[in-house]
Order: sequence, then structure tokens, then C-alpha cells
Amino acid sequence: PEAAAAEVNAFIAETTRGRLRDLVSAGTFKGDAKIVLANAMHFKATWARRFDPSDTVRSQFNRLDGTSLRLPFLSDPGMQYADSFDDLGFKVLQCFYKMVGRDGKLDPKAPFFSMLIFLPHRRDGLSDLLRLAVSEPDFVMRCAPRREQRVCPCKIPKFKFSARLNAMDALRGLGVAAPFDPLAADLSGTVSNMPPNGLYVSSVWQKCAVEVDEEGTTAAGATYTCSSPTYSPPSTPPPPPMSFVADHPFLFAIVEYGKGQVLFLGHVMDPSKET
Repeated sequence: PEAAAAEVNAFIAETTRGRLRDLVSAGTFKGDAKIVLANAMHFKATWARRFDPSDTVRSQFNRLDGTSLRLPFLSDPGMQYADSFDDLGFKVLQCFYKMVGRDGKLDPKAPFFSMLIFLPHRRDGLSDLLRLAVSEPDFVMRCAPRREQRVCPCKIPKFKFSARLNAMDALRGLGVAAPFDPLAADLSGTVSNMPPNGLYVSSVWQKCAVEVDEEGTTAAGATYTCSSPTYSPPSTPPPPPMSFVADHPFLFAIVEYGKGQVLFLGHVMDPSKET
């Protein structure tokens, strides 16, 4: 068990460039464990338009329990890709990352990534927003702002956190049940020699970490078991200026814009906590 855990953890650490460590322990392989499936993803990108550190200000962030605290907020008032969905009760700010290749150089053919920040109008509106995000498959990309407008003020808190969770309940909630049932699981396509008693998935653990600051974003996820977009000029007058101050719990997503793929989806309840 110790050797197996060390091998899995070494793979995760190497793939995420040291951002994630110790996903599993020797105890993970106790009992009748036969196979461990592990994957990992690491994302690090620089903002296409960096936030000026001299504009970072300390402002109040309001928690759901009614308490508040003062934290560093990134600030960049001006033209931003933003939109307000008043009928659904939230605003969205889209911040783009530089398009760079694997060599770190600017490359117009590189994948096009951005971060979307969904801010509920109500301080306690995160739960409703989460329900929308997980119940509608295309929700995130459908709400991505398509044009710039003036945003003043524009402030989002710096945040950094990591989390570890058992994803089995979430998968069951999505209707994935058979792989976890010893009597119903059919994993014959995953191995060349099936054990006499068959195989099933007994646990699915996920660990992730995200950090957002003036330079950009670092994100990593592991599971075991610039340039702005080119749009046609708007045919209608630009909307009036809007404010975007993420001073209460919000939802965020990191997406590959060209393919419409959501890489990371999470929410921030308290930017001062790292777990």
C-alpha cells in the first residue's frame, strides 16, 4: 500500500507542478482495493490585462453568516466584458488570459482561456446561482459576456484555497450509479484480466487548488478512482455603466472559450480561508 500511494502521489505532484500533494495514503488501498484510477490537471495563466498592484485596495467582504472582514481586492475600473442578468438575479464579469503556447510565448493559435465570475445581486443568492449552474449544462458559456461595457467600480477579492472531497455522492446525484454497485458494475473494458469477483468503484476522491491575484490564476485539479475575443461591432448603443463589486459569496469558472469547455467551477464563500 505504501508503494502504491507513493506512486500515485508522485504522479499527481509532477502533473500539477507541485501544487497538489498527498492525494491518497496507504490507507486508501486497504481491504479489497484492486485498481486506482488517477488523473490530474494543472492550469496557470497570466491575465491578458494584468491588475495593477498599486490599484489593489482593502475593502469589506460580507459572509453569509452576517459577519464581514477587510481583504485585498483587485481593482480595474474601465471597459470590461461584463453583463447583468437582472431577471435571473446576477452579474457576470469575464477576465481573459494571455494566449500562450507550451513554450510560454504568445501564440494566436493557442487555446483561449478566461475566468467568469458570477456575482448574485443578493448577498445570500449564491445557492440559487449554484442550482442554475449545475442544472443547466450550457449555463456557464451561455452567460459569458459578449461585448465590453464600462464597469466602475470593478473589484474582486484575491483568493486562494484548496479542497479535498469524495465525489461519489456528486456522481450519484448526476445519475452515475452502476460503477459503484458490486452487482451491477461492468468494468471489463478497463482491464485485460478480470479478477474472479469482478471490479467496481469503491471511492472517488478529488482534490483541487485555485489561486487568483494581480498576475493571473493558478489552478490544479486531481481525481483518482492577450488578446480579447474578436466580435463584430455591436449594432446597438453600449449599455450604461455598471458596477461589479464582488463583496459577497460568488461563483467562478475557468473556461476554454474557443471550445466552450468548463475546466474548473467553484464558489468563494470566504476569501480569507485557504481550505
